[in-house]
Amino acid sequence: MPILLTTWMSLLLLAGGGDPWPSLDHGLTVTGGGRGDAAVIVGVEDYTYLPDVQGATANTLAWYRYLTKARKVPGTKVHLIVEGDATPKKILNALEAAAKQVLPDGTLWFVFVGHGAPNRDGTDGVLVGKDAHADVEDFFPYTVSRSEVLRLMEGSKGRAVAVL
Repeated sequence: MPILLTTWMSLLLLAGGGDPWPSLDHGLTVTGGGRGDAAVIVGVEDYTYLPDVQGATANTLAWYRYLTKARKVPGTKVHLIVEGDATPKKILNALEAAAKQVLPDGTLWFVFVGHGAPNRDGTDGVLVGKDAHADVEDFFPYTVSRSEVLRLMEGSKGRAVAVL
């Protein structure tokens, strides 16, 4: 199943805005359609050893509200991972669980709000967990590869949308 992969920059360009974070709360309209969906939302604002990502917590919670209130995704099928819980193992475990919860007519959502970087050889991207350091030895063990996220998403019964 194809995965719709987008980034904040493309969301900003589509929206025609220049704000650092698109507002998910402004004009929130209940659309429904999320009964068969499941989601993993990861947000890290306060990195232990790297610069903070201002606004990440608020944006992560806005995504949670959007999915549960506007799309009506059951709260039991939304895996919210914030700050200290944003470890590679917890992110991948939540994604595996969510992929199993999606119904054939549903959508598997993966939203990551935090730092990203290229992998060691530049052939893939990585999502950076809370405790990554600014040096090579202690950076990559605290990351999740974009290809691993997409591989797990492809295993869901429904369609998949990743917002990085």
